[in-house]
Amino acid sequence: MTATSVWLSVIGAAAILASGVFFTVVQNRLVGRSSRGLWSGVAVIAAIGAAVGLVLVVLRPPGVAPLFTAPIAALGAFFAVVVTSPARRASARSLPVLVFAALATLFVALPALATVFGTWFDPFGTGLGFIDLGAALPALVAAGGGGVAVLWIERPAEARVAAPVAAPLESWWRVLWPTLAMWAAWLGWLVGLELAIDSHTPVILLNAILMPLAGALAGALVERVRDRANTPLGLVTGVVGGLAAATPACANLEPALGVVVAALSGAVCLLLPRRGSATLLPTLGVGGGIGLVLVGGLATDVSFIYTGQPEVLMGQALAVIAAAAWSFAACAILWALLRRIGKSRAPETQRGEAGGRQA
Repeated sequence: MTATSVWLSVIGAAAILASGVFFTVVQNRLVGRSSRGLWSGVAVIAAIGAAVGLVLVVLRPPGVAPLFTAPIAALGAFFAVVVTSPARRASARSLPVLVFAALATLFVALPALATVFGTWFDPFGTGLGFIDLGAALPALVAAGGGGVAVLWIERPAEARVAAPVAAPLESWWRVLWPTLAMWAAWLGWLVGLELAIDSHTPVILLNAILMPLAGALAGALVERVRDRANTPLGLVTGVVGGLAAATPACANLEPALGVVVAALSGAVCLLLPRRGSATLLPTLGVGGGIGLVLVGGLATDVSFIYTGQPEVLMGQALAVIAAAAWSFAACAILWALLRRIGKSRAPETQRGEAGGRQA
C-alpha cells in the first residue's frame, strides 16, 4: 500500500459519489423535473448503501483488502441511489424506499461486490478472477437490473406518469452539462479504481474518452435512422451506454476494439424501450453487461481472440447472467412486498390523522 494508491482510492470513491449525483440530475432533467428538495432523501439512501457496503469490508472475504474500503462504500451508495430511483418516484412514503435500499444493497450489491473485489470467483480455473476494473457488475448490471424490476412492478403507475419520447424535454444544454459533468466524474472513477499510475492509465483515459463518444455517435445514428430526429434523451442514452461499456473494460481493451464495443453498446441501448429518464436504468445494465462479456472475448493477451480458450469469456458471461437474473428477481420480490406493506399502512395513518382532526 502506497500513498499514491491510498489517494487514488479516495479519489475514485469521491468520483463514484459525484457520478451518482450527476446521474440523478440527468434523470430529472430528462423529464423536466426539478432536483430541489430531493437531495436530503438521496443523501440518506446513499448513506444506507455505503453503510451496508462496508459490511463486506468487515466480513473480509478472500481478496478484499482494506485499500478497497472507500470505493466499496461509494459503490454501495451508488447502487442504492440508482436502484431506488424508480421507487422514489412511485412511493409517497419514505420508509419502504429506505428499507428497500438497505435490503437490496445487502442481498444484491454485496454478492456482486464480493465477486469483483474478491478472489473466489473463478468457475473455470483461469487464475484471472473476474475482469471488471470499475465494478460494473454491482454498480451497473445489478443496479440496472434491480431498477428495471421496480419499473416492472410499478408498470401501471409508470404508464400514467412517465413521459413518452415525443413529450417536450429540457433544452439540450440543460441536459448536456450534467451529462458532461457525469462523464468527467466517471473518468475519475475509472482512473481511481486502478489504484496506481502505471502503463494502464493512458489506456484507461483514452478508452474512457473515446468509448462514450463512440456510444453517442452510434446511438445518434440509430435514433436518426429510426425516428428521423435526434433528441437529448438519445444523446444521453448513447453516452451512458458507452460509459457503461467502458467501466469494466477500459483497462484491458485496445482503443480500436474499445470503440467497437462502445458503438455496439450505444446502438443496442438506443433500441431498448424508451420511457424518459427510466431509459437510463436498462441502459446501465445492458451497456455494463456488453462491456463485461466482450472484455472476456477481446481483452488484451488473456481473452478468447488471443488465446483461443473460451473460459474467460464464459466466466464473464456467467457472472453477468447470474447478477442480472438475481438482481431482477430479488428486487422485484423486495419491492412488491415493501410496496404492499406501505400501502396497507397508509389507510391506518390517514384514519389516525382524521381522528386527530375531529378531536
